Amino acid sequence: MAKKEIDFGKLALPTKPSVIKKEEANQIVEKAVETIHASPTPSVVQAIVAEPEPVVTNEVKKISLDLPVEVYKHVKMHTFTRTITMREYMLELIYEDMKRRGAM
Repeated sequence: MAKKEIDFGKLALPTKPSVIKKEEANQIVEKAVETIHASPTPSVVQAIVAEPEPVVTNEVKKISLDLPVEVYKHVKMHTFTRTITMREYMLELIYEDMKRRGAM
């Protein structure tokens, strides 16, 4: 079988469209970035203030917690409905217990 040589210069391929950047597009992007990084709404600020204040230290220790699957599912659904992370929920429980015991 003979190989055919193709002259790509003779093919009628469409030209690549040129991209025209307008100054307006840059302004739209800047406004979007400002909107995303705007200060939080009052309801978010109130929710942050309502949470217990964590102990401020430079050191952090990690723990691992094994939960039964059913307990994990319930905790996950609870944190999802409250729109918080499981970490925030566990810390909240620890802080409440420590305050109740008078340790904090």
